[in-house]
Amino acid sequence: AIGQLNAAVISYEKALFLKSDYAEAYFNLGITFKELGNLKASTSNYKRALQIEPNYFEANINLANIYSELGQQKLAIKSLLKALAIKPDHAEVHYNLGNAFKELCQSDVAISNYEKALSINPCHLGAHNNLGIIFHELGELDTAVKFYKKALSLKADFTEVYFNLGNTLYELGKLNAAVDCYNQALKIEPNYPEAY
Repeated sequence: AIGQLNAAVISYEKALFLKSDYAEAYFNLGITFKELGNLKASTSNYKRALQIEPNYFEANINLANIYSELGQQKLAIKSLLKALAIKPDHAEVHYNLGNAFKELCQSDVAISNYEKALSINPCHLGAHNNLGIIFHELGELDTAVKFYKKALSLKADFTEVYFNLGNTLYELGKLNAAVDCYNQALKIEPNYPEAY
């Protein structure tokens, strides 16, 4: 697989030799270098694609994902806001913004983005789960339970949500219900370490 990725790099670089303003080739190099684990080269190529084509939605998203992976949430937010300017009603962009703001402990802005994601896609599992996590952290346990249960109504085999719901129910003093959630998590994923 690494040989194929290296061959892809050579092909894209040849294309850029012939056409130096080929944004898609830079974008594809960004993807390829990411797969090779070279985040610096990946970032550089996404930036080059965006210099050529500033409204390249996918390049903004992929660049934001790398920044987020590197813990550079402010840069991730900057790229996501550029993507949002291109496609304002994109649920996944709002979800990723929520994640970035959650990492920066800006709960209100994170909640707002998760809620916007849900207004666009009411079945967004990650948004329901992460709203549950934030409300749990804020001490609003009944609200957290509501979001976890909604996520489970959409996907009954969501191990992480059973675990999160179990923790919340435990804090509410509903011990039997919490144990049931942990058991359900283990039934779905027997080696889920957090449930032990």
